[in-house]
Amino acid sequence: MKIDWNRKYTTIAVYACIVITFAVALVTASVHLGVVWGTVKKTVALLNPFIIGFSIAFLINPLMMLFENKVLAFIGDKKKALRKLKRVLSLILAYTLVTVVISLFVYLVIPQIVNSYNDLQSRTMGYVTGAQEFMTNIFDKDKTFIPKVLLNFIDIEALEDSVNELVNDILQNSHKLFIDASPYILNFATNIINSLKNALIGIIVSVYFLFSKERLCAQVKKTVYALFNSKIAARMVRITRTTKRTFEGFIIGKIIDSIIIGILTFFVLMICKMPYYPLISVVVGVTNVIPFFGPFIGAIPSAFIIFIVDPVKSFWFILIILAIQQLDGNVIGPAILGDSTKMSALWVMFSIIFMSGVLGITGMFIGVPIFATLYALFVEYANKLLIARGKSRSLVNYYPQGYGKIKRRQKSKPKAK
Repeated sequence: MKIDWNRKYTTIAVYACIVITFAVALVTASVHLGVVWGTVKKTVALLNPFIIGFSIAFLINPLMMLFENKVLAFIGDKKKALRKLKRVLSLILAYTLVTVVISLFVYLVIPQIVNSYNDLQSRTMGYVTGAQEFMTNIFDKDKTFIPKVLLNFIDIEALEDSVNELVNDILQNSHKLFIDASPYILNFATNIINSLKNALIGIIVSVYFLFSKERLCAQVKKTVYALFNSKIAARMVRITRTTKRTFEGFIIGKIIDSIIIGILTFFVLMICKMPYYPLISVVVGVTNVIPFFGPFIGAIPSAFIIFIVDPVKSFWFILIILAIQQLDGNVIGPAILGDSTKMSALWVMFSIIFMSGVLGITGMFIGVPIFATLYALFVEYANKLLIARGKSRSLVNYYPQGYGKIKRRQKSKPKAK
């Protein structure tokens, strides 16, 4: 029997069934939240190689398209065989270039980072020894570090015995501590092996994604148009394109920006003869990927490392980092990123804080493009509602009365010839 969807009560009944089903599913999921979350984590773990592969393909795609559209444009794409040849050559060139850059980084920078770490560790042990000697001098009755009046109230011998007993207990129980920590060490090693396996599979999957990306996109688009009506399907396709454009513009741009900042920091610190400049430039470059908070996250531990060696140079390091970040925020960043997020600093901070609480470090990195996409879609929807109601879409018209007049006069002021 054919259902008459235009009848009032039939439509109400269908919507009621959908709402009740959704409510029951939501209540069930909230009651068994642990089971649901465990299932989600297992599913994500199983799909992890494909997630990694998609992420690698997303990052390498602009480089591959650069080779395909610019470097290998002379091959042409009128025939299917030539298109496949161009795609294969572009893939090989893109992955080769990425591999060469990573190999050069490992060959040139990693040894210096290791040397810096070993030197820092040896210096730290010297500082620990110096601190022990300082404490010994403090509690020496023949010294004058502590007023003699206070020595009458402190049992120095008992205090020294307690410290020696604590050190002996730590040394005696070190074997037991190692045994207790063995499961955690084994678990860490297992996670490393699984991560390497997923990364290797992800690289292979990324090649398949890039080689047949047009066919995959066409299949998804065909499925969307098959499941939904034309209006909803077109809207979903538009949302997908907006998401891709926002993520690609922000993430690729931020990575390029961070590489430039890392290289610039490396040469500036090398010229200024800062200690451990290879290690510090890598820390600054990597943390710069995180919007807004990244420079602070990288600068604070780096300044402390330099402070251990030379307190005066740590002060100059802070000034150098502030200057580099001003250059990045006002010149380099806008030139690379442009206005890819179209969000104010307040919403950028909110997105980073919120998503870091949900996804940790990953959330700090992808939180801004996620919220930028949602922000763009919300603004688009709000503008449609304003147009339907005959209202202005310009933000200037919604400022307080006096401020709005000033803004409108500034906006309407003709440019000087």
